[in-house]
Amino acid sequence: MRCFTFLAVLLCMSSGTAAAGDIVASAAVASDVTPSAPVGGPVQFTWPIDQAADDLDERPAVHVAQSTGYAQTVTAAELRRGVALPIAQAGAFVKLSADGGVGGLAVHDAGRVVALRRVGAASDGAFILDPAAGVGAFVVKGEASGPVRVDVLERGSEVVLLASADSDVVLRGDDVVVRARLLSGGQAVTGRVVARLLAPDGRVVTRTLTRGDDGGYHGRLPALGAIGPTGRPWTVEFVADAKVSGRAVRRTTTTAVAVSVPTARLLGTGLALLSGEGLQAEFRLEVASAGRYAATALLYGRNREGQLQPIAVGQTADQLAPGGRTLALRFDAATISASGLRGPFELRDLRVVDQGRMFVVHRQARGLAATR
Repeated sequence: MRCFTFLAVLLCMSSGTAAAGDIVASAAVASDVTPSAPVGGPVQFTWPIDQAADDLDERPAVHVAQSTGYAQTVTAAELRRGVALPIAQAGAFVKLSADGGVGGLAVHDAGRVVALRRVGAASDGAFILDPAAGVGAFVVKGEASGPVRVDVLERGSEVVLLASADSDVVLRGDDVVVRARLLSGGQAVTGRVVARLLAPDGRVVTRTLTRGDDGGYHGRLPALGAIGPTGRPWTVEFVADAKVSGRAVRRTTTTAVAVSVPTARLLGTGLALLSGEGLQAEFRLEVASAGRYAATALLYGRNREGQLQPIAVGQTADQLAPGGRTLALRFDAATISASGLRGPFELRDLRVVDQGRMFVVHRQARGLAATR
């Protein structure tokens, strides 16, 4: 617990305990990424929030990617010899993409030519398999001058791959925790699921995911490698292979995460009542790389029943040099009074961002909790 006094009244608060999904650095680390934000002086602003708002999340909702198809990239030589297409849903849509287009397309099933309904121009390489051909192991052949991306979409299929990362932001060196579920008609399917984390510098980390007792798959991918251009996301690819009702099924999908270098570390947070002037939040930082930093938080108060409701969102930013530094944010008395809410107050969805490098260096769902 920390007690802060600024002008007249002392409030005792405790920094909220970091929980699963929070982003908390153990140390500030210098970065060689050049900041892009212009140098400027301190700014801060707040604005009220509709207290009836029901779309406020203390941490971002996890994005779940869904797929009823798969994609792969093959060489021109492989396409010429024939590429296997496992099809588990009749009438699948297939698209072959390559620079210069794809020609001479033909699909075979056990040596029999399968009828195709072309979609778009002939050079587009897109077609729908004849539904009468059913399902099974097909082979596609064609001519191209370079690498070919093969996309297969099985519209209406009951076999769905759901995949996600536990957080949309991780700190470099930490693990990206990933999860996947392969379902058929809503029921878990046993198979093999592989996840790959692709860094901007070309480094790839691959893991075969472990199947849990609930039928889902999970694993950890260490975020290793150079950060690369500012703001460029890292890609997570999922590949699932299984047999459903005796048919080979493949599903692939992707999601993305942002990887940050913790160029600053939050050391402590305080909230004080200013005599007739509202509330002031103070964020103490250890800064490793000079740059422009911003802190954002939601201020909550209590209604007559003692329930927490949002009052306002605030942001403060300033150019900070390395060392121990502070960002201050004031919530004015008029905004607090107009809300009709009272203390004890709390700060939620606390974020600290290195604006010039687009790094989220700290994120905490319950940033500051009142103790009295």
